[in-house]
Amino acid sequence: MEIEVEFFGPIKRPWVEHRRKIQVEQGSTVAMVMAGLGYSSAQLRMVALSINGQRVGKNHELTDKDELTLVLLAGGG
Repeated sequence: MEIEVEFFGPIKRPWVEHRRKIQVEQGSTVAMVMAGLGYSSAQLRMVALSINGQRVGKNHELTDKDELTLVLLAGGG
């Protein structure tokens, strides 16, 4: 399957571009893809995830042509 991964904000990326198409196995979840990109469980908790514009959790199963967007959660005080 092919998905597109897009990064918003000052988030650690495994490549220079803000957006890239990647190949993933059928049945892959967001967490599996993120682990494959080098993200730890702790880093995953600091990122908002959406698929095709809908907020999802890390166990969401991906389908072909999905657009996975990652946004670093911001805190303030």
